[in-house]
Amino acid sequence: MLGCLYIEYILACAFLNMERFSIHESREVKKMKQKILLLGHDFEIKNLVKRAFSDPTIVVDVAESVKEAADRVHHQSFDLILMNSTLPGEDSIELCSSLQLKQKHLPIIFLSYETERSVKVSAFLAGADDYITIPFDLVEFKARVESKIRKYHAIKETDDIQKFEEIQIDKLKQEVFVKCGTTWEKSELTAHEFKLLSYFASRPGEVISRDTVLSEIWGDSVHVYSRSVDTHVSKLRKKLRPASHLIESVHGSGYRFRPSEHLH
Repeated sequence: MLGCLYIEYILACAFLNMERFSIHESREVKKMKQKILLLGHDFEIKNLVKRAFSDPTIVVDVAESVKEAADRVHHQSFDLILMNSTLPGEDSIELCSSLQLKQKHLPIIFLSYETERSVKVSAFLAGADDYITIPFDLVEFKARVESKIRKYHAIKETDDIQKFEEIQIDKLKQEVFVKCGTTWEKSELTAHEFKLLSYFASRPGEVISRDTVLSEIWGDSVHVYSRSVDTHVSKLRKKLRPASHLIESVHGSGYRFRPSEHLH
């Protein structure tokens, strides 16, 4: 009898450890996921990109037109843009230039069959970070993309001030100013509230789950219930006053930071 109880105890412990590992692993995958936007409807290009990024840590979204791509970037957060320079009747060079004015650090890579120097120069003058001709080596392509994303995140982490139309966040001084009519007023936040706001603001347009917030803000070692995140977000919203609408609740998913415009 005691032997059976001991075996059941061992099995229960093993199950709990597996469950903890599974939760930790899922959080790590969420934390590591990167988003790439691919502009273009060329089948070969889409196939090459999807083959290069078959692992779950990188998500590739596809926009079929310049207008769709511009709309996606405005409403969502991406880590890198891949563009096809030869879209019939559309100007991807102009889009690149426009995006660089609004998000100067966002990496943009052109994928093209064009090998003429004038086309490459036009892309680089518009602000492109790289120009890769097709066909290309998948391993080298993936390495170049991941390198650009790493540098992009390093720059984002070191940006001292995040400026939006409704709010300004100074990371060094840990101060937040909210636009109230024509004036800017300081909002007094706790250390955790400031960290929470900075985390949301660094991922505009991105839907962030409660579990991800827990892992990033409180860490895996601190026991905080996922629903308590709602309480912290509610308190943060109240302190943001006219800018409280920036943190949206996404039913069944989590939260999304949606400013009117990201200023530089």
